[in-house]
Amino acid sequence: MWGRVLLTASLLVTLCQLSATKRVLAHNCVNRCSTIVDQRYNCQCNPRCHQYNNCCPDKVRLCGGGPSSQTRPGRPAPKATRAELTTLFTSLWNADVNRVQLNLNLQSQTSTKSNADTTSQSLFNTLSSRILSKPTYKTFMVLLNNYEHNVGRVEDRSQAEKNEENAFLNAITATPVMKKTRDFWKRKGLVGPSMTDFKNKLREMWFDTYSRSRGVKDSSGFEHVFVGEIKNGAVTGLHNWLQFYNEEKHNRLNYMGWIYKRKRGIIGLKFKWLNKIKSISTIQFGPSPELDIAILSTCFLINPANGNCQFNIDSDKFTVKVYKDTRSPSKIGSAFLQ
Repeated sequence: MWGRVLLTASLLVTLCQLSATKRVLAHNCVNRCSTIVDQRYNCQCNPRCHQYNNCCPDKVRLCGGGPSSQTRPGRPAPKATRAELTTLFTSLWNADVNRVQLNLNLQSQTSTKSNADTTSQSLFNTLSSRILSKPTYKTFMVLLNNYEHNVGRVEDRSQAEKNEENAFLNAITATPVMKKTRDFWKRKGLVGPSMTDFKNKLREMWFDTYSRSRGVKDSSGFEHVFVGEIKNGAVTGLHNWLQFYNEEKHNRLNYMGWIYKRKRGIIGLKFKWLNKIKSISTIQFGPSPELDIAILSTCFLINPANGNCQFNIDSDKFTVKVYKDTRSPSKIGSAFLQ
């Protein structure tokens, strides 16, 4: 009899262990990092779960991301008002002497749900060598081939690559856009008084590496936002028009159609990059590298509510979404126009 009792107890323990394991698997992000809501589970692993307060406990650790407002409870108020940002960014827009007026071949409209390629031609017709020879453009373009696109593989940030980063920072900080930006940061106490302080802050935000997967230093703010990455078989980031042009030119990116168009060159579009489709990416076409860096960096530093940096340029309304790397909150996880 005791043997039957022990066998029954052993079976009950095993069933409880299996049930517990099933519950654990049902409430974490293992193999579930995605851009969609999975209704089978009580917690989610998509980028917007922070907004709805239904993320799984390990979402940030396994999938990365997290709005800047999630970095700590009781966070202080944003360090600049919408009116202050509107004044600054309108001034920067007007000071952007390197901005380009582009003639894009938009062709057909598409949707996020369609995987059909509705275009027969490239988005870009051509780009003048005169534009690409400008110091901030030239030093920016050199950076684009410095990265391992697959998340989970360590970034080998060589001294030569660091020198290229420094050349880019030297070029942009000499522009009127970044001079105005530095003055604003100093007034707001966002950076130290010297030019070295300014460059170091930019370097830390954009180029210092951190981990998105497996604990290896496999990513940076610049790589994600401006270059793009492949994570779990999907395209993430890639919000820059120069990178779009560069990849299309080298036949690594296929433009599949536009989804929406807004003022000041903002386009939501679909494309296939490295044989992976991105259903939508918002890119502003035409601003100089220094203007992109200035606006995105400032939005990141002011710590906006819910990660939403809202401002106007003249009468046109904008929202930039900013994310911090949760383990290294001084580094940009992502930043892009919504």
